[in-house]
Amino acid sequence: MRLAKPAQNITVGAVLRASEEDFKLVECFGPSDACRITKVCRLKRVFQSALQAYLNELDRWTIAEVVARPKLLLDALAIDET
Repeated sequence: MRLAKPAQNITVGAVLRASEEDFKLVECFGPSDACRITKVCRLKRVFQSALQAYLNELDRWTIAEVVARPKLLLDALAIDET
């Protein structure tokens, strides 16, 4: 597998967004919201804020930073680079 651009230009957040189908943490995030308390519930805002904070943190880290020592990772996984 090869990256389409340099690892220092790809954030962990971007990888997560590209690989996950959705971020519906609770039913009311989706279009088929049948929750009876949606109109008065304040948790949706709390969960949306938490999700945004999570993604913001992942956007602070690049693939290059989290794979700073690839040889150690490859050895731990016992993967042959060739």
